[in-house]
Amino acid sequence: MKVDKMQKLALKAIKEAIEDVHRRKQMKDTEIYEYGTYRLGLTGSEVLDWIEMVAGKKQSKKVFSRFMKWMYGQTTALVDGKCLYYRHDVQRGLDFILHKKTTYFD
Repeated sequence: MKVDKMQKLALKAIKEAIEDVHRRKQMKDTEIYEYGTYRLGLTGSEVLDWIEMVAGKKQSKKVFSRFMKWMYGQTTALVDGKCLYYRHDVQRGLDFILHKKTTYFD
């Protein structure tokens, strides 16, 4: 019985990994400035999708949490009742979180 459960878990993990690879291939050539519904910026769910693409699905929730802490105090836009995160802030925040790349004002 344990083997069947382990096999199911392994197959699920493989399926998720394959889906992640396909998602990354689809978005590989997409720049952050071409991504999203609104011209002014990305919604929270679009930021999470972008993070899944650049950091992977396993890391996305942790990275998103760190990103939201980093975003505290940054300016955002409000369009149609939705908070939009400016793309340059998303890119800058992820560069800092994922690559320790800082700018002179961080």
